[in-house]
This record gives sequence, structure tokens and C-alpha cells, in this order.
Amino acid sequence: MPATPQTRLEPQSAHWPDQQPHPITGEYGITITPRDELGILNFRVGTEQTIPIAKCFGTVLPATPNQFTVAGERMALWLSPDEYLLLLADADEAEFSRSAQALMSGQFFALNTVTDAFCIYEVSGDKVRQMLAKGISLDLHPVAFKPLSCAQTSLSHAAVTLICMSDNSFRLICRTSFSDYLESWLKDASIEFGYQLNRP
Repeated sequence: MPATPQTRLEPQSAHWPDQQPHPITGEYGITITPRDELGILNFRVGTEQTIPIAKCFGTVLPATPNQFTVAGERMALWLSPDEYLLLLADADEAEFSRSAQALMSGQFFALNTVTDAFCIYEVSGDKVRQMLAKGISLDLHPVAFKPLSCAQTSLSHAAVTLICMSDNSFRLICRTSFSDYLESWLKDASIEFGYQLNRP
């Protein structure tokens, strides 16, 4: 029996255009924006040692679980009692890392750049919570998941960190290897509202 020829699988996102207006109103209810200009660092340290890094980073590190603090484009996310995710402009990443390493010298900590391992998407719109609820099991009601909230969860089959920027705006952080899947899922879930993807 002859071998069955292999079919090359194209990236799923290739099946969805970057713009898909609402089928009736023609509006774009959901906006999807890759945030490639942001750098990401993973920081692990005892809670009693967060003050020095906070002075260097520009904002205190969150002490409350599943919360984040923000100063301009810089964000510090609580991941666990001794682990934080730091977001800042990619252009500032190297200088901050050098300053932080020098400031924390002699203390027990770990500061690792993970920018290339992760991607960030920002999604916004009046129906964004309804759209995300299709793949996320968290309670996304504005009372339960409000601005300055963050959580590690799953969106369909992808592990993500979900960040509530405002009532109608969220950021999702996932591994780069899942970026095409995540982008495809967001487009698919947004079709009924109309969507546009703003590439940098």
C-alpha cells in the first residue's frame, strides 16, 4: 500500500484575517494588540528584600496575592509569595537588570530576563470579558476581577497570565511557542463582536 503523503500544517492564525468587522454593524468590537515593545523579567526573592528592588524599579512590589502595581509602563505582578513578574520597556530592560543586580548584590535572589520566552497581547472592547470567558474559567465579572487584578490560568489549551488593566482592557502573557495558537483563538472568539488586530 503506498504511503499517504504528509500534509504541511499551516499556522492556525493564517486562517483568520487581521480584521473582521461585525457581520451586521460593520464595527470592530474587540481590539487585539501585540505588545512586542515590552520586556519581561522573572524576579524571585524573600518578601523582606523587596524594598531595594522597588526603589530601582520605580514602584513597590505587590504584597497582596493576584495583584499588580504600576508606574507608567512598568508593572510588577504577584505570582507567588516569593515570585514576581516585572514588565518594562524592552529598551530599558538591560540597564534595569544591571542596576538591580548591583543593588541586590550579597542577597539571596534571582532575576532572569524571560522576554524571548513569552509574548504579550492586549485585548480591549466593551465585550472583552464576554469574549475571554469563552476560554477562561475564572470569574471575570467586574466585581470579582477588577483593575489591578492578575492571575495565572488557562485560556483554552494555553497557560496564560491574565492582567486586568481596566474594566474593558486586559493583557495576556503566554509562552512564545503558543503565540500563534493564542492569536488564532482570540480572533476566533471575537468574530461575533467584530475584531481588528493592530500589529506593530
